[in-house]
Amino acid sequence: MTYILCPSCWKMYHPSDFHTLSDPTCTEPDCSAILFQTKHTTSEGVKKIPFKVMLVTSLKTALARLLMCPGKWDELQHW
Repeated sequence: MTYILCPSCWKMYHPSDFHTLSDPTCTEPDCSAILFQTKHTTSEGVKKIPFKVMLVTSLKTALARLLMCPGKWDELQHW
């Protein structure tokens, strides 16, 4: 999942909240940073391009990927 971050105060915006924003400025009271710029494309119309994003993976998915590595379970048992 990709969260959108304010480049000034680091407030996180969920992707569903980001698509509903009409104003590109941050919604925090003391912050006036710009969150995104808009581009006009022929295929998608108006597209919002965020300035700062954060990719997040669930802990369950990350652990499953780690434990699928050959020998990792045995290595962790001796730790």
